[in-house]
Amino acid sequence: SFPVTMKFAILVLLSLSVATALKCYVGGSLGNNYDGVKVSVPCNEGEEYCYTSDVAFLGMHSVVRSCDPGDICQAEGCQKVEGVKTCCCKGDNCNA
Repeated sequence: SFPVTMKFAILVLLSLSVATALKCYVGGSLGNNYDGVKVSVPCNEGEEYCYTSDVAFLGMHSVVRSCDPGDICQAEGCQKVEGVKTCCCKGDNCNA
């Protein structure tokens, strides 16, 4: 019947959108343990980059990993501004 077909089509579309979402590591660390705590999560729709920010302060490092909400990355690669090194990448879990 039509409703069953529509339900199936909706399930297929939902599974495709979940399957195609970019996955990034999210988490951070404090001190010189660069790995810290990180978990692979699917990014929100429209988030195209993963990033890692490394803040050096008084000889210590703080590292943050996440999906880019759209205001951090414009292209792939790394840049350092005022002691903060931020690397942006595209691809599942590329910000390991």
